[in-house]
Amino acid sequence: MNLEASKNPNAITARNSFTYYHGMAHIGASVAPKIMNKSYTITIPIDTKQKSEGVLVAHGNHTSGYTIYIKNKRAVYEYNNMEEVFRIESKKKVPTGPSTITFEFKVTGQSEGIGTLYIDDEQVGTVQMNNLLDKIVSNEGLDVGRDRLSPVSKNYSKEGEFQFNGKIEKVNYELEPAAK
Repeated sequence: MNLEASKNPNAITARNSFTYYHGMAHIGASVAPKIMNKSYTITIPIDTKQKSEGVLVAHGNHTSGYTIYIKNKRAVYEYNNMEEVFRIESKKKVPTGPSTITFEFKVTGQSEGIGTLYIDDEQVGTVQMNNLLDKIVSNEGLDVGRDRLSPVSKNYSKEGEFQFNGKIEKVNYELEPAAK
């Protein structure tokens, strides 16, 4: 963790790029990327085996947050907002070997936008998202390669931390300035 950021949490809100790695400790909510009211992209280069699945990134908990994971060889993005769930599940299977999972969110209005999921630059699904949280994603922080605390998704809540059993090269966030 950046010591300067821990002294001044506002330093986090000024940043537009974040990179995290598989095996990192839990990232506290106060120093996780502030995605509210911003267009952003999450890019995750991975390397999978035949039966790789699990959480790639999770931020939040069962009442509010988002997660990107692989289950049954499908890439899934979910955002929950006090039990209202927005979800994309790829029809295309995540290929065995190296690939990149990307989620892109574009703001279209106050607390709303369009989310798009990609596998290797191929669009595999979109979702219109409304009534999004505009102050904080969750009091629970961010995890890479697992969902350590209360699970964001009911779809893997019986899997424990649902630790990813492939390789995550990194999780990269690129944020645009906040929408006005």
